[in-house]
Amino acid sequence: QRFVHHAAEKIIVPSASVARVAMERANVPANKIITIPNVVDPADFSPSPLPALSPRPYPIGFIGRLDPVKMVPDLLQAVGQLGDLVHLHLFGDGPEREAIHRTIRLLNLESRVTLHGFIPRPQDALSQIGLLVLPSISEGMPMVLIEAMAAGVPVIGRNVPGVKDVILDGETGLLAPSLLIPDLAETIRRLVTDPGLRSRLTQNATKRMRMCYTWETVLTRYKEALGFR
Repeated sequence: QRFVHHAAEKIIVPSASVARVAMERANVPANKIITIPNVVDPADFSPSPLPALSPRPYPIGFIGRLDPVKMVPDLLQAVGQLGDLVHLHLFGDGPEREAIHRTIRLLNLESRVTLHGFIPRPQDALSQIGLLVLPSISEGMPMVLIEAMAAGVPVIGRNVPGVKDVILDGETGLLAPSLLIPDLAETIRRLVTDPGLRSRLTQNATKRMRMCYTWETVLTRYKEALGFR
């Protein structure tokens, strides 16, 4: 990117965090960068069928590639600190699958974690969970968060690049206040035990998703960037 951006008039990136990386690591001039987010079609996502109350254990989930940057072992340790409050559903595959399986056994979480493997559609996973947790330490523009918002599933992440571009803390979801595992666990506990908070965040997230991440909005911005009238 450092070498090829000279041939481009504009560079389109999906988030403010990616824009900062482009400027700081690839020396892309700020006036070349246009930020246009990823997009979902709300019509592709049915509302979460889970009840508004808090069944125990409450079904929480992770959806994504099982990769070191996703920090799934941190989520497993957080689940270990929550006792029988939650059941974690892991959807995805990747190079960390075997290590994650070993961690589940080492933490004695076999009865509280289900490792589902790869799924072809995020909707298949979102219909089974009442809370999505993304414990990554860095993201570009996490599609899974806006997909969860489209399905009416509340979201939790960490206050890290990419994630904080999508989750407005206390408005459209919750951000764990630090990278410490107890903080992640407490953030999960807070949302699982407060159905009123879940409802408010979900309503706000749905409104923001429709305002920022649909084709109607994004295509308009692409037309502007490409000079179409």
